Amino acid sequence: MKVAIIAASLLAAAQSVFAHTYLDHIVLPGGANGDCVRHTSQWTTGQRNYPIKDLTSENMICGFAPTQPAAQRCPITAGSKLGLIFGHDRPGDDIIAASHWGACNIYLAAQPANGGVPTGADWFKIQEEGYPNGKWCTSRLIETKGLLDVTLPSNLPSGKYLLRAEIGALHEADTLFTQNPARGLQLYVYCAELTVTGSGNANFSPKVDFPGAITYQSPGVLFNVYAPFNSYPTFGPAI
Repeated sequence: MKVAIIAASLLAAAQSVFAHTYLDHIVLPGGANGDCVRHTSQWTTGQRNYPIKDLTSENMICGFAPTQPAAQRCPITAGSKLGLIFGHDRPGDDIIAASHWGACNIYLAAQPANGGVPTGADWFKIQEEGYPNGKWCTSRLIETKGLLDVTLPSNLPSGKYLLRAEIGALHEADTLFTQNPARGLQLYVYCAELTVTGSGNANFSPKVDFPGAITYQSPGVLFNVYAPFNSYPTFGPAI
């Protein structure tokens, strides 16, 4: 009986891992693949697709810290569209489990001169997709086989940037992580390094800090997807 219980627990853990997703690479205008995603500290441990649940952790910046510089920087022109390609560690499965309903948020920040990640209020949101027209962003991500299109602002100044992709799965968000660490909002956070060219001079606001921009009191962090609802208040700042 004890062996059976252990085996069942291991199977449940494995299935949970296989339900997750991670940002694999970028598709640039013209179709070329860019290997410009920063690798998290868990990239080679079989846990690169693990979610973040502690909203106060430095892991909220670019994924499980410390993250490593990307193999390359992706060059792109302001106003252009790029594709984020989310992957899965078990071939043949959905990009993310269909039960992991949730929103997708995209941020940008000027990258520090040292090539690291911002440590202050430098991030601004450029895109969000929660539950438009009755369909979750994660459901659309499954339909597109992991592709999430992102268009950069046309008035973005030239420079080196970090693009921060964040998926928030809500299947356990009916309880806060602070109340039960076994549950809570699951965040899949990754950053890519971009070199942007353009003639823009916009100063974007509001700018926010991670951790800090999302708290346990933020709308949408505590949300019961199993109760009737018609809309979803996507968390984080305004675009």
